[in-house]
Amino acid sequence: MFFGRGYNGIDHCFERFGIMPGGSWLFLIYLAVIVITITVVLLVNRNKRGQSVNTLDSRAIDELKLLYARGEISEEEYMKRKNFLSK
Repeated sequence: MFFGRGYNGIDHCFERFGIMPGGSWLFLIYLAVIVITITVVLLVNRNKRGQSVNTLDSRAIDELKLLYARGEISEEEYMKRKNFLSK
């Protein structure tokens, strides 16, 4: 099928079927853009997940400080919970 009459390399193969006019180099550019986009999205999501964990930890420690400041928990309980959250 590809090696029949009119076949003249991979560039003409794509043009013949109307998949990508301009040749295979255009296909490689599209592929590179897609791979780079996926990589950037994954890296950004990984960084956001790491920040959200740190935010939750700091919020928990802030809540613990409020409990101690209000006198709802003892110093011993405060230190015990703080050490647990810091791990």
